[in-house]
Amino acid sequence: MTLAIGIGASLAVFFVAQRWEHETLRIDYEVASNDKMLAVKRTLQDHVAVLDMLGRFCEVTKRVDRGEFKQFIRHPLSRDLDIVMMAWLPRVTSAQRELFETATQTVGPAGFKIVERDARGKAVEAGHRAEYLPVLFAEPFDRNKTMLGADFNPKSEVEVLN
Repeated sequence: MTLAIGIGASLAVFFVAQRWEHETLRIDYEVASNDKMLAVKRTLQDHVAVLDMLGRFCEVTKRVDRGEFKQFIRHPLSRDLDIVMMAWLPRVTSAQRELFETATQTVGPAGFKIVERDARGKAVEAGHRAEYLPVLFAEPFDRNKTMLGADFNPKSEVEVLN
């Protein structure tokens, strides 16, 4: 009888301890998850604030040059290492394309063209479509200069395939 009570008490203590440990692990996991979630949320809010600030800059500035763009985004890039690139992508219609490329070549890189990636991933002159969203300025420039002219129009891939 004493043996049965001892085994029963041991089992009861084991199950209580196991449940307590499981609950402790669950609470620790929830706390760690919430901390991570809040950190991600704060980072996203910071990034949205930077984009909002850039949007307001676009609204009030009639014409942006490379120097103004670089100066304006210098602070967000220096304080937020998660941001890999900030770029200026003007909307360019098909009718404006030739004039846009010519004007950009006079103040920017010689031979500037609106480009897209071909099936092998090589940059080629973008095909004809209604509008383009080419990278005109990209900062930090040294890391992103190969992005100049890249068309980020979400329709570009679909239209090229059709």
